[in-house]
Amino acid sequence: EELWAVIQEPCEFENHLLTVSASIGVATYPENGDTVDAIIQSADSAMYQSKHSGKGRVIFFNHQMREAISRNIAVEREMHDALKLGELSLAFQPQYEIQTRRLLGFEALMRWTSPVLGPVSPEEFIPKAEFNGLIHRWGHWAMVEACQQFMQLRSKLPPFAYLSINLSAMQLQAPGFLEEVQRVLHDTGMPTAALQFEITESVLISDPDLTIRVMRQLNALG
Repeated sequence: EELWAVIQEPCEFENHLLTVSASIGVATYPENGDTVDAIIQSADSAMYQSKHSGKGRVIFFNHQMREAISRNIAVEREMHDALKLGELSLAFQPQYEIQTRRLLGFEALMRWTSPVLGPVSPEEFIPKAEFNGLIHRWGHWAMVEACQQFMQLRSKLPPFAYLSINLSAMQLQAPGFLEEVQRVLHDTGMPTAALQFEITESVLISDPDLTIRVMRQLNALG
């Protein structure tokens, strides 16, 4: 509390009065680790919990955080070979027009079922795949697989039916993404007008100029 009070004292810098807040994580020896690295990792986890709880708080490490760390390590470990081992799949969510009840198309949703962890939620594995770079390989696989499966079904679908694929910001902003899309369209025979991409607003925020340029290029492809 003394440290926290000192940190929050206003300080003057170039004629401006600045205030600083702090999110503090606390770990104790030997309850939260018996090595320096283990203690720092526990304190770090408590600090991130403090940030996510609204910042400006002091959080002590607890056993729930330890379970979260173990889970994160397990997910990171198992996901590296998930694509090679055929653990990824796609679920196709139909989209309908409410008034006419006609089928408009499908949204392809990535799923991961690990033989060790069981089904893993996209909310859990997508951010990790973005962080460790796997999102590029996983995203490419999903695009190819979704287009191939859609083309196999196309003769049974309305002529206007579309396929919607979710894109990560890292995919959209990666060098060569436009060429990747062109290759997938060519190799699968997917009509450009039948393919849609869904992106979140955060994509625009992270690099608006690049994102808008790529979106215009995609639009020009049809």
